[in-house]
Amino acid sequence: MTGDQGMKITLRRGVAIAVYGLLAVAGQAFAADPSGEDLPIGDFGPWKQVFTEDFLLDAALGEFVAKYDDKWKARGANWDFDQRNPGQVPVADTSHRGIYSPANTLSVSGGVLDIAPHKGDGPQFGPDGRLEQNEWPELVDLPWEQERPYVAALTPRVLGPDGEMTYGRYMIRLKVEYPEDNPAGGEGYKIANLLWPKSDLWPDDGEIDYPEGDFSDNSFSAFHHYTCDATKPSLDESSECDKFRSQQLPWQDGFYNIANFSSWHTATIEWMPDRINFLLDGELAETRETNPTDATTTTRVPNKPMYHVMQIETELNNDYIPVESRPHIKVAWVSIWKYEP
Repeated sequence: MTGDQGMKITLRRGVAIAVYGLLAVAGQAFAADPSGEDLPIGDFGPWKQVFTEDFLLDAALGEFVAKYDDKWKARGANWDFDQRNPGQVPVADTSHRGIYSPANTLSVSGGVLDIAPHKGDGPQFGPDGRLEQNEWPELVDLPWEQERPYVAALTPRVLGPDGEMTYGRYMIRLKVEYPEDNPAGGEGYKIANLLWPKSDLWPDDGEIDYPEGDFSDNSFSAFHHYTCDATKPSLDESSECDKFRSQQLPWQDGFYNIANFSSWHTATIEWMPDRINFLLDGELAETRETNPTDATTTTRVPNKPMYHVMQIETELNNDYIPVESRPHIKVAWVSIWKYEP
């Protein structure tokens, strides 16, 4: 790996050493991490550390929001305790099948966050399958109408309540534990650890996803969704963004099959003005294909504020999710730097 491609983290005797090109900076010492790799501490090169989370405070199921609210924003916090209360409105995930419920999915023990998506017991939406303001009536009468999965989405409060920044470096150390060590035990669930535009304008202001993948595949990938110009007409008078939405123009870089979920890995997004690097365990990631590709991209890099979302949700299809599908996503730590060249 050359110096302009990314940064390598080396850990020796509990001390983090950051290497960016020829620059090395020693961080502070800390206890050995249960994942086998310690939380990196310190500024280096163009990166100023603005957020760290080592999950040192234990939190039983249902306690995460109360104990971690100063550092994390959890979606669906008002839909935790009485899911049959008609006065409450659930917050649905991207596929519109799962509901965000931190009290039913998040716990912390032994320095590790455990995110446990699963189906709840009994009806979750009543006989009409109601979701947010009845937006998705197509959910009614499907086989899993009264077996909605609980899922989770967390945003670190970086530099403010919503954590948005323009350019940054985002590290997460994680693995997935499957029932009976069988990836089929993760069927129906996925991760999208992503940077999403503060404007909510998509695809105009881009999107960055890593790691992303279905747990049943036991493999994750990286994606950079290009920014576009909604005012720029294409050949048939439609806007450039319309072409991106319909995928009639190239609209993303994808780097597939980078690593398995079932082992501890450190995934890093380096978002700079002219480049996005995706790193695996301190090195520039490569696709595991016949002709491996370096996971770096320079096309239409986002330049507007984005915020980080650690999103565990249902897969983007209508397949039935077995009740016995219960993966546990283990997160050892999260570390974030702001880009300040």
